[in-house]
Amino acid sequence: MDELAEARAVLALLEKRERESSLQTIDARVAVLAQRKKIDELLRANPSDPAINRLPDELLVKIVNLSLDEESDYRSFRSQQLADVSCHWKEVILGTPCFWTTIVVQVTTGPLPSIETQLARSCGQALDVIFNESWNGLEPLLLRQKLDIIVHCADRWRSLKFRNLYKGVATIILRTLEHLELPLLRCIDLRALDFGIMALFSAKFPALEHLMFDGRFRAISPHSEGVLPATWFTTLKTLTLQHQDHKPLPLFPVPLHAQSLTRLSLTGDCSYWVLPKDSISCPVLQTLVLCINDPRAFLNAIIAPNLEDVNFFPLPHSKVFSGLANKFARVTHLYFSIDQKVGANIGAAFPEAFPNVHEVRIEPSGNMLVSILTPITGSNKSLLDSWEKLDSLTFSFWYFDLDPFVSWLIRRQELERPKLHVKFTADGTCDGGEDIAITYDALQKYCIVELDDIPCYPLVHFSGSSNSFLQMVTSSFPNLGARTYIYIGHA
Repeated sequence: MDELAEARAVLALLEKRERESSLQTIDARVAVLAQRKKIDELLRANPSDPAINRLPDELLVKIVNLSLDEESDYRSFRSQQLADVSCHWKEVILGTPCFWTTIVVQVTTGPLPSIETQLARSCGQALDVIFNESWNGLEPLLLRQKLDIIVHCADRWRSLKFRNLYKGVATIILRTLEHLELPLLRCIDLRALDFGIMALFSAKFPALEHLMFDGRFRAISPHSEGVLPATWFTTLKTLTLQHQDHKPLPLFPVPLHAQSLTRLSLTGDCSYWVLPKDSISCPVLQTLVLCINDPRAFLNAIIAPNLEDVNFFPLPHSKVFSGLANKFARVTHLYFSIDQKVGANIGAAFPEAFPNVHEVRIEPSGNMLVSILTPITGSNKSLLDSWEKLDSLTFSFWYFDLDPFVSWLIRRQELERPKLHVKFTADGTCDGGEDIAITYDALQKYCIVELDDIPCYPLVHFSGSSNSFLQMVTSSFPNLGARTYIYIGHA
């Protein structure tokens, strides 16, 4: 019984504590509500305090981060500007490392402390390093000092870019980077150079994923062979290469197995290339951009079973595609421009190489409609009719003779083909006005029309009478009855 009595006593004590704790919790909740009410009253009584200063720091960081272009070379410069908005903003922005990870090294001007300050603010995070040259004279000592500072944290570099560098300056920088190990480097952008980057070939980039450079190379290291190291292609996902020299081989090794490459862009003169058939293997390549004068050797050499998107600028002669029937059967998107000479001689070999195209985008040219709507060489079908699965057609313009295109759409409709999705885009650079309205109205009966980023400036009419509101009427698409009324004031 003594043990039972003791247990009951402990229970009674615990229940007492529970009641006291509940009362304390209630009191605390009441106090919190009262304090919040007091803060709200103080804020209402002090309207000079901007609402932005009452945002939680985490939300302010998100807003500022959204306002900054992640890819911009001037991200840190813009961060400094925003930090000057208010004392609160300065405290938050200067104390947030992600705003200070873009390090722009002005190689001929700019104080050393600014680089040191940014590195301190970045707090050990990965860095995007940009070497940029102003147009003042070179100070070798200042450049060496800056290189010493930035190379000291090379293990944090995430990307490396060159902008507006003269050969002498770039050579100094590249030789400094030679034999470095950059474990985090994912992106190298050296498109601004027109001479050798071969010094980088001996550096180690185990995480390199994106490489962009101009191929007009001259080796600045005597041991360099002038070919991209094969080890880079174990991790590379995108490669943009401008190839200008008349060489029998590209600057990537052949044979090549690019096991991770998903996007490849080649520009320049490749007419001298001699490549063995099926010598370039890209098992996961999805996008191929060719701005080269003669892609025949390359198209015969590449194996890309998962290729979906191909761009030609301009479209090469049809003989380039001879013997490639069904080689690119997985391709569903084609984007190309047609020059006058090729447009008059498009042959059946081109659509036969890409038999399952669903979407086509065409850049403007003088004979564009003739090229795509009249029967092609060696066939009784037009280029567009050769793609039976075509369901989307995009024009990067809208100024052309509508009658042949409308007639073709009507014939397509009579053959009971699915309604085509026709899209016009101009990236906001041209005025649409009445022309695009006419185009829209003429085509809407025969296809699904989409306008993308085309500014329209329709006619504006004012009407009104005495003692009435002045009425402004715009009519962009009269056949659709799309009118906008804006009441301005009394007439």
